[in-house]
Amino acid sequence: MTPDPRSPRTAITYPRRLHELAVEEPGAVALTVVEPGGGTTRLTRAELDARSAALARALAGEGIDAGSLVVLAVPNGVGFVTCAYATWWLGACLLPLPIRLVPAEQRAVLAAAAESGRPLVVVAAPGIEIDAASVGGRVLALTELQTRAATMRTDPPTTPTTDRVPDPGRALPSGGSTGRPKIIVDTRPMVAEPDVPNRLHELTGRLPGRTTLVAGPGYHSMPFNSLFGALFERGHVVLLTRFDAATALDAVERFGVHTFPTVPTYLLRMAQLPGFDERDLSSLAHLYHSGAACPAWLKRRWMDRIGPERVYEGFGSTEAVGMLVIRGDEWLAHPGSVGRGDTTEIVIRDPDGADLPAGGVGEIFLRWRRTTGPTGSSLQGATFRYWGSEVPATPDGFVSVGDLGHLDEAGYLYVADRRVDMIVSGGVNVYPAEVEAALSEHPDVEDVVVVGLPDPEWGHRVHAVVVPRANAHRDAMPAALESFARDRLSTAKLPKTVELVEELPRNEAGKVRRAALVDDRRPTTSPLPDPS
Repeated sequence: MTPDPRSPRTAITYPRRLHELAVEEPGAVALTVVEPGGGTTRLTRAELDARSAALARALAGEGIDAGSLVVLAVPNGVGFVTCAYATWWLGACLLPLPIRLVPAEQRAVLAAAAESGRPLVVVAAPGIEIDAASVGGRVLALTELQTRAATMRTDPPTTPTTDRVPDPGRALPSGGSTGRPKIIVDTRPMVAEPDVPNRLHELTGRLPGRTTLVAGPGYHSMPFNSLFGALFERGHVVLLTRFDAATALDAVERFGVHTFPTVPTYLLRMAQLPGFDERDLSSLAHLYHSGAACPAWLKRRWMDRIGPERVYEGFGSTEAVGMLVIRGDEWLAHPGSVGRGDTTEIVIRDPDGADLPAGGVGEIFLRWRRTTGPTGSSLQGATFRYWGSEVPATPDGFVSVGDLGHLDEAGYLYVADRRVDMIVSGGVNVYPAEVEAALSEHPDVEDVVVVGLPDPEWGHRVHAVVVPRANAHRDAMPAALESFARDRLSTAKLPKTVELVEELPRNEAGKVRRAALVDDRRPTTSPLPDPS
């Protein structure tokens, strides 16, 4: 192994860790891939190591090395995991690509990736069309690489001829919901210390030897980190090829899942299933949700099922500028909070950059508390950069990704919403997350998103896009929702209009492209009256 001079000797690469565990526990199951309906593929540590090493040789034969950027257009499954390890074996940087992007979105992400200046290679699964040539990249078929790799496998497996430290090793695309997509690059070498859980590991459930259910897509930061973090910590990962509520609940029971990192959308769909209260969730020791605001009623529903001390909520971002975590019993004492600084410093600032006192709503800025991580470098300040745009860090090292909120007197943070999602209606600031939480509690609501639409009277009106439950009385729903919301929201926050749809355009991570929803409903002419 070629050590990174900035890293202590105890920090090793992810493929090296995989190989060491394969030697120590060759027959232990490392990965179980679950299809909707329950079909499974299992790989032991030795099998996962051998397949990854062989695939690394196949990629090396295509000229991929430490200077390359490998874009992975592959859904959750064995191919996704082995391609990631193979990329890191060679010291290259990995960029998972959302596979359901429309061509224009796909080209925008690839164009942003091309700004890295690295040779760009896309590994694509069957049925996924990629236009990489427009940005100077090339495409390799996953099936062809796997066929070639199968002839390169040895028994016992041997490591590839190179074992370089990926630096950087990981890049993830931003959601791109508010404009041009960004590529978020972790500036730290991709190494870690085995069997040394830190405070964040404890809070997020990344503890050695656990069975972790990964239900979200690998291109999203939380599933990505949970998947490879659990494998690094000698865990067993149960990986869903795509989220399905019934399959997820079945997996918890079937495999005795200890840790489940997830998003509120998935929790809602699981809780809505018939028989949810009868499911055996006793193995679930650590339910961790993040990625979006969770309605209080839904959070309480899960705490009632498994106990508040087993439910954790995290607040952070793909940029990893800081992390807050709050446990359910602590949340009950501070309902609505996402926690207070443990590993992270928090300040709230107004538009002029001045710090606000407790209770003042402004932009949330985070900064890691000074500590030394496994790479030997300080974790205070930004640990990421963008390809193609500047990091929005302040001179004192604090970073904001656009969230609004306030601190209370005890230092607990309360998130209002994304700054770009906030609706100014009649001069009043309306936070969509608050309206969505109120409407989602109605028994006839399957799903809901709230946006602001141009309006001649209000400037922007609060517009609710609702997916009704199957047995709902659709004709009566707009009036029923208005009456229901009046008991929970002030008049200024009430939806002025309600639209019923069959489904919302959520991606695999449960997020909605709000900007696209607004554009689809924007009038072709200005809603404002002609001043003439």
